[in-house]
Amino acid sequence: MEPVFAAGFPSVSVVWVNSTSYASRTAADDPIGARLTAAGAPFELAAHTIGGVVYRVFRHAPGSLRDIYVGARQFGPRPFLVGRDFRVTYAEACGQAAALVRALSDEGIVKGRRVAIAMANGPEWVISFLAVTAMGATAVLVNNRGSPEELFAALTDTDCAMLIADAGVAARVPGEWIAHRPVVVTGSGMNEVLPPAWRQFDDLVRGGETLELEPVETSPDDEAVVIFTSGTTGGPKGALLTQRATAQSVTAVDYLILRGPLRTVADLAALQALPEAPPPSVMLVFPLFHASGATSALLPAMRRGGKIVMVRKWNVAEVIDLIEREQVSGLSGSPAMLWDLMHADRSGRDLRSLRFLSVAGQGLRRPLFEDLRRYFPDVLIGVGYGQSETGGVTGIGGANLAEHPDCAGWVLPYFELRLLDDAGKEVPAGEMGEILLRSPTVMREYCGRPAETAAVLEDGWLRTGDLGRVDDEGRLYIVDRKKNIVISGGENITCSEVESAALTHPAVREAVAFGVPDERLGERLVLAVVMRPGMSVTPRELADYIGERRAIYKVPRDFTFITELPLNATGKVDKRKLLAGYLQRQV
Repeated sequence: MEPVFAAGFPSVSVVWVNSTSYASRTAADDPIGARLTAAGAPFELAAHTIGGVVYRVFRHAPGSLRDIYVGARQFGPRPFLVGRDFRVTYAEACGQAAALVRALSDEGIVKGRRVAIAMANGPEWVISFLAVTAMGATAVLVNNRGSPEELFAALTDTDCAMLIADAGVAARVPGEWIAHRPVVVTGSGMNEVLPPAWRQFDDLVRGGETLELEPVETSPDDEAVVIFTSGTTGGPKGALLTQRATAQSVTAVDYLILRGPLRTVADLAALQALPEAPPPSVMLVFPLFHASGATSALLPAMRRGGKIVMVRKWNVAEVIDLIEREQVSGLSGSPAMLWDLMHADRSGRDLRSLRFLSVAGQGLRRPLFEDLRRYFPDVLIGVGYGQSETGGVTGIGGANLAEHPDCAGWVLPYFELRLLDDAGKEVPAGEMGEILLRSPTVMREYCGRPAETAAVLEDGWLRTGDLGRVDDEGRLYIVDRKKNIVISGGENITCSEVESAALTHPAVREAVAFGVPDERLGERLVLAVVMRPGMSVTPRELADYIGERRAIYKVPRDFTFITELPLNATGKVDKRKLLAGYLQRQV
């Protein structure tokens, strides 16, 4: 979300060949992938050198976001952004973005500067993103639900020159940052009068609908976006992605949608014989600051002239209304969202337009997959794996997924994959190892975090912190995580930052966060607490305390108060025993 290959380059994704190394699959191993990536095919592969390393790339991918925006001019009158109370065409959105470009230029924003966007989903977010990136500036996609501490860290790590935000979000940014930089705000969100230096978004874009967006020339190696991700330690880190990385990821979405459900070359031939499909009508439910929102949903649909149907915040009743009203054909959501969709009252509703559901944000558990097939028998179900640092990595769907519901899919053809043990050696075939990835979509760095960057990135190889294995047909399985992260409702929560917030409470002596399986959320965040002698705190009080210091979705769903933490032989907390003890107490 490409000339013919140079000698020695493969045409499709990796598969295990022997006990010591990976090699690329041949056309005989994967005839569908071979045809899709062959010379002259839509996803033809090429060799390209970046920083002295030769990578595989999609030849026909856009070179930059500019190419996507220029191509979108042909879709002028088509509906682009649609919600419960708004409907914006391509021409209107691009025109308002052009007006915003003028205003940002007046504030000194030029190509190469970084501008933060921190707001809820809506036309304003998309128009801001178009304007910033069309100028050649870098769009820094900040979580609008972050605490003041998190917002400040995101803005300072990335050296942002400006903030475009919901007024309520801007009000949470510490004054030491916001007092010295221009701010554009949307909506109200504040009871008091806005500071006089802040400019209103609506004022800046008013009357711009008739303008034409003129994106500047950019190089594939120029910066494009910063997407924040949780790491193994500390809070969110900003993964810097280039124009090439973003454009290749956008093209990869089309590849995964096409490759995921195909089983035979005959399937591909039958698909090619069908008339051209209409532009997609995609439901966007993920926050746009997620990779699943911006690079996996918004930009791919924009490239094809599709309609983006969005909600500002997840509300299953509103989603059902919009699916029916706007004839939505595809929706990608977290397990929690899809659980809500299955169990909501849909009596009397016509959702027959829905043809594709995909699980994103975290892995697909077999019970959820079986439930989805039962509730939506005529809908193709897909799943994939990726990270903010890499974009999409794998995909699989339809009958292929039904046969292998525990897998994450085939690796995209431009990825190189290695699986290493703790000693840094490649693991034998079929065994588990840490996933290392190299591709043109891998991030350049964590902004402002050189030590964290060096810890995960070397010679283009990214240590994902995830553990996986590859089967004999090249499908990747995600087995576990080395990173101490809980994924709840599609949100990555670093346990250490929840623990550090709890440990500042005067009554808390020790705190350990962990996840437990949850039918709706995928995982539920639990905090084990050891109290200081003679002191006490209630679960509600501790939840409120953490909520004042961390984003609301990082507040534990449950607390377990124990007298001591279980330790292993080396004195470290034994999380398996901790989890087992918690589950036993719930019986």
